[in-house]
Amino acid sequence: MHFFRSREDADGWAVGRDGIAILSIAEGDELAQVHWVERLRRASSV
Repeated sequence: MHFFRSREDADGWAVGRDGIAILSIAEGDELAQVHWVERLRRASSV
């Protein structure tokens, strides 16, 4: 995970790299909630 000052800086860094997703902080938080928090919640209820 990398943090950049702007989307333009991130876009420049991503040139030539495969498999890169550039997300806002809000998008990254939402992704973490879906993929980690909910999975951990389900795992602890089993």
